[in-house]
Amino acid sequence: MNSRVVDGYETAARTGDVRIVPAGAAFARDVHAGHLQDLWAGDGQQPSLEGTYLAAATVVQTLFPGSTSTFTAGLGARAAQLQRDATVAVAGAPKA
Repeated sequence: MNSRVVDGYETAARTGDVRIVPAGAAFARDVHAGHLQDLWAGDGQQPSLEGTYLAAATVVQTLFPGSTSTFTAGLGARAAQLQRDATVAVAGAPKA
């Protein structure tokens, strides 16, 4: 995500009663771990099942910090890694 867009969202979160869902940060964390191809469908535009799971896990962690889920969407152990990536991204996001 464009750093100026991220800066704008983070400023809004710090100055107002606003929560941001840092899905972009969660995706970046997973991409840096070498999972770029896993997050996108074949068209390179839409998220794959793993990308959708990561975005949803980030929303859940933002709204319900520390929550855990046993739902894996058929991803097995990979779901646990995606949940950890979401948790780390949310922990690093600015708080309102």
